[in-house]
Amino acid sequence: MRILLIVHRALPHSTGGVELWADALARGFHGHGHEVAILSLVEPGEGAMFSVHSETSEWGTSFWLNHRLSAARNFRDTWQDPRLEQPLTEVLTRFRPDVVHLAHPDGWGVWPLRSARSHGAITVATLHDYKWICGRGQMVRPPGERCQQVDEDQCTRCLSDQLTGRAGRTLLRRLAPERLRTRIRVTEEQTDTLSRPEPGQRARQRWRTRQLALLASLRDADLVISPSRFVADRLQSEGLDRLVTVIPNGLDAPEAPRPSPSVAGPLRVGFFGNPHPSKGIKTVVEAVASRPAGSVHLLLFGASDSDLEAAVTGPTEPNLLSAMGPYPPGSGVEHMRDVDIVVIPSIWDENHPLVAIEARLAGKPVLVSDRGGLPELVQDAVDGWVLPAGDAAAWGERIGLLATNRWLLRQVAAAVVPPSSGLQMAASHLRAYEECGASRTRD
Repeated sequence: MRILLIVHRALPHSTGGVELWADALARGFHGHGHEVAILSLVEPGEGAMFSVHSETSEWGTSFWLNHRLSAARNFRDTWQDPRLEQPLTEVLTRFRPDVVHLAHPDGWGVWPLRSARSHGAITVATLHDYKWICGRGQMVRPPGERCQQVDEDQCTRCLSDQLTGRAGRTLLRRLAPERLRTRIRVTEEQTDTLSRPEPGQRARQRWRTRQLALLASLRDADLVISPSRFVADRLQSEGLDRLVTVIPNGLDAPEAPRPSPSVAGPLRVGFFGNPHPSKGIKTVVEAVASRPAGSVHLLLFGASDSDLEAAVTGPTEPNLLSAMGPYPPGSGVEHMRDVDIVVIPSIWDENHPLVAIEARLAGKPVLVSDRGGLPELVQDAVDGWVLPAGDAAAWGERIGLLATNRWLLRQVAAAVVPPSSGLQMAASHLRAYEECGASRTRD
């Protein structure tokens, strides 16, 4: 089988959850004896915009499309840019895939599934986030408010700058100095969407057209996959009237012995990843700050001193909190071996975050909030705990209990089961692909 994975970004140019998922899946397909290629967007270097170049890797072929997301000339280009049709046709003609699997619509929109259908390939899409129904992708609106459903009034105000921006205005913003672009972006992120002016009927119609087109693209795909049942249900509740197959994310990591939780000294609590407010960093900082001096040490991997200062709301004991700064891509599992427990206190509806998968690879229990797909990753009180999102008192109580009862932590750590490997995850996808092919033959 010839499989083409299409992602918005890929290793080594970018590192994130989807990028590591795609790399593990491609290696898994290769390990099962299939021919694999990844098509990804890359910041233009050599070559013209929308030109394609390729290179060979140990697992297959990487196709790179020179494209900058900010090059959208208008709102329609963010989901149906006609300039993508020719390079997609070029890659499909060169690789001749049996399966085209779109991992994320950011920068691609409807074109990959549409073009793949016209070439006779099995079409697949994975719901890694809410980009299919939310222009921002996270169902979080400025200044960090969680959206529990799609609402036209709020969505159009949230995206008003894109919906009402004309080509000339978009070009001026793209050509503006970096400092000015940063100032505009920060201002937008801090402005409550409900205080923004009504964008007008034309803007609303543009938004409706996008919503209908992307949902129709998913509805027409041969297979739609979600890593979590929560996101599958969310999309279905918003109009995706079709079956969604749940296949949890997997990941590969080097074999290494699992260290036991510490038996003396402060409980080492690890936060990993983006310190954005939606990740709940303030919740865990406040929770740890409520513990007695010397009982807990919170290590914030990915956070800087300024991030920590923004999260601290009152006086704290020395040696209680440490901003560890950025860590090298792919090194999360290694750093997790230096903590006793991993916390994921997100206040937005996460899907199936990489941090939770890495924690399981490292053999670490996790404390997760009760938002999105996070509870699906933990057997509460068996291999971790599920706690109320944003409730610093509840988080502080649980962390304090573990700090004084290390036997409980050791018991839970022993129950942590590794996630699927890349090979296992690939096998689950291959079975789903084959069922699609068999269904097509019967039809």
